[in-house]
Amino acid sequence: MCILFISSVQHIIGGYRLIIASNRDEFYNRPTLSADYWSEDQDIIGGRDLEPTNVGGTWLALNIRGKFAALLNIFELSNKPNAKSRGTLVEDFVKNNTSAPEYMQQLNDVYNGFKLVTITISNSLLDIHLFTNIVQDEGPAMRHLINGVQGFGNGSYIKVTEGEKRFNGIVKKYGHSDTKNTLIKELLQLLKWNKLHYPDEELIKRALNHPDKDSQKPFSSVFVEIPEQQYGTR
Repeated sequence: MCILFISSVQHIIGGYRLIIASNRDEFYNRPTLSADYWSEDQDIIGGRDLEPTNVGGTWLALNIRGKFAALLNIFELSNKPNAKSRGTLVEDFVKNNTSAPEYMQQLNDVYNGFKLVTITISNSLLDIHLFTNIVQDEGPAMRHLINGVQGFGNGSYIKVTEGEKRFNGIVKKYGHSDTKNTLIKELLQLLKWNKLHYPDEELIKRALNHPDKDSQKPFSSVFVEIPEQQYGTR
């Protein structure tokens, strides 16, 4: 699971046009490179997946030309057996010059469920788009999002709405250039928030075929920690 919070404004004086906070949840032993400039393209920075089936894929990256993308996988009761790796979705977007709408129109149905959030930044523009291939739950497949504070998760979970409220409060109070250090500190505290927002009907649905009806409870916090499964926020 992953979670993403974004604050965006077109123009601002004494503050930040764009503030992003995000967690990636994954198995602790999954081989991964920490965020850094990519060896094959020094214009891009992001983490890299080293899993043999998805070497080079990523979940979040940006380039110096002002393109950002983040991937959130969506849980499905049954996955496509021959689905293409979703780890290339972010990589392909930040590597090319295609606009977000053009790129999203090229995406087809060969992936398991996902949301892709893209941001294009220039001196005069801050454009956010959301694409999902699970349209019955998430609304239109492609949406142009208005600026403001927004939270994204792997589903419509309580932790996303509660995290968005806390994120909004942090941005309002500390989202100024003269409180940068406090802003960073508060955002890190948000990302380490281990309060369980449970019961959550959307998470409970994930456990329909599981003998333990509360098996999804550990996933109800912004910061996920399941040591017995060697899984959690990294």
